Parts: sequence; structure tokens; C-alpha cells
Amino acid sequence: MGTNRTRTQRTRKASTPLDETIKNFLFFGLEDETPRNSAGWSLRVSRFFDGSEIQDAWTEHRAELMAEWQRTGRRGLPWAAQQFDKKERN
Repeated sequence: MGTNRTRTQRTRKASTPLDETIKNFLFFGLEDETPRNSAGWSLRVSRFFDGSEIQDAWTEHRAELMAEWQRTGRRGLPWAAQQFDKKERN
């Protein structure tokens, strides 16, 4: 016998679109001059609350950002890798 309950749709978690301001913030962190009212600015401001948006953006785009970081020949690790990858190691 059928029911008349409505099904709830499963929704995907909204992903963070990657643009230059977000790249610069995840590469250089607070040293970067992120323009106000940009996607990078909203990530920067989210650090005052719980910072999970920053970590989610890093986790989502990590492979692409690390490839770009290495392609440019920079030494060391991006700011976000220093912040969030060390938590995974411990």
C-alpha cells in the first residue's frame, strides 16, 4: 500500500567556487590583501567564527591548489596546508 508522504530530496553540500581571491587566501593566508566583498573576503571573515568554511574549501580544492603551488616553483607549503594538514597528521 502506498503512502502519501512526500520524499525529501537529498541535496549536495554547496561547494566553494575557486577564484583568484580564494586561491590567494588559501596560499598566503592573512598576509594576503584580500579585497573586501569578494569570495576570499568571506572566507577570511569566517575565521572569526569556527573556520570550518576555510577548511572545507581547502579540502575540496587541495589537489588543484597543491599542483599549482608546485608548478610555480614556490618553496614550502601554502598557508592552508600548514594550518589544516598538520591537524590531519596528529
